[in-house]
Amino acid sequence: GGSNKAWPPSLASYVERAFAACRSDADRQATERRLKELIQRATAEGRLWAKDWAAEPLPLDAQAAEQRAATAPAPTPPNANANANAPSLPPLTAHDPMKAAREMAAAIAARQAAETLGKRPRSDDGG
Repeated sequence: GGSNKAWPPSLASYVERAFAACRSDADRQATERRLKELIQRATAEGRLWAKDWAAEPLPLDAQAAEQRAATAPAPTPPNANANANAPSLPPLTAHDPMKAAREMAAAIAARQAAETLGKRPRSDDGG
């Protein structure tokens, strides 16, 4: 395949490190969810390339910090409903992080293109 220009190399490296830190299926699932959130947020904010991924805490580290903080009630973020409308991204595979990175980047790019054109994906029942 060709080179993947959709993701900065630092993000691809971050994804690899995130999955390398996983010790169980539960870890991988939590990591996958967190990565999707981080990447979707960075993409929505236009910061996918500007973000310092090398300095970003790994998902499992961030999750542990959140669990420690979870004993205190947290306010609902103002954009809490934003993810409710977000289309699902393809599942990541811990076996091939770079393939997963390309698949996720393609899904995000397709979503951005649809939003840019003002089109919403719809399913047609008839044919």
